[in-house]
Amino acid sequence: MTETAVVYNVPRGTAYLTSQQAIISAVSFVYYIFLFRILSLSQIGQVSLLAIAVAIFGTLTQMALPAAATRFISSSLGNRDAASAGAVANTVLRLVLVVATPTLLLASIFSPHPPQMAC
Repeated sequence: MTETAVVYNVPRGTAYLTSQQAIISAVSFVYYIFLFRILSLSQIGQVSLLAIAVAIFGTLTQMALPAAATRFISSSLGNRDAASAGAVANTVLRLVLVVATPTLLLASIFSPHPPQMAC
């Protein structure tokens, strides 16, 4: 038997990825415009500090696993091996939870408590 070659439409995929990135950039731009209109300068600084804390937390806890998982899951599904794809997804989810949960608990213990608001 002969195997049929899979034909990928690379230009269409590239156009989809480019349009997705353009939409994400436009939404981010509009978000920051609203943020600058609504918040004061000190509040904008607090948002920036929160964003860097979230980025550091994500970098430390995810350990580039989502990118690796995407590669292995798509490869397994491309080879029609759904069991392997499911096993990779389960393993990555467990590993991220094992690392992220204690890190979140430590961060919440060591983070300063916000001031109480007066009623």
